[in-house]
Amino acid sequence: MSQYVRALSAGTIATVLVGGMIFLSGPAEAAKNSKREQAILDHTAAQCTARAEARKLWLIHRKIFVWNCIRKDLKAHPEIDTSDFDPSR
Repeated sequence: MSQYVRALSAGTIATVLVGGMIFLSGPAEAAKNSKREQAILDHTAAQCTARAEARKLWLIHRKIFVWNCIRKDLKAHPEIDTSDFDPSR
């Protein structure tokens, strides 16, 4: 293997490793909801889940219905972050 290929390979590997660390070590912690906001979110999710169960929807349809219901019901509260919320928990 020539020195040029060896140096190019080492540079490529180093670039991939350093680039990966930069992307993974970024601000992974999103803005957390306060206890009040989390309580509103949980209450809304429980109401939407009950509505979905009352309609006797299939699992995937129920999940889609719950997500859309939560988004619609929380339009009055734009400060609540629903990006990391999982209604199935």
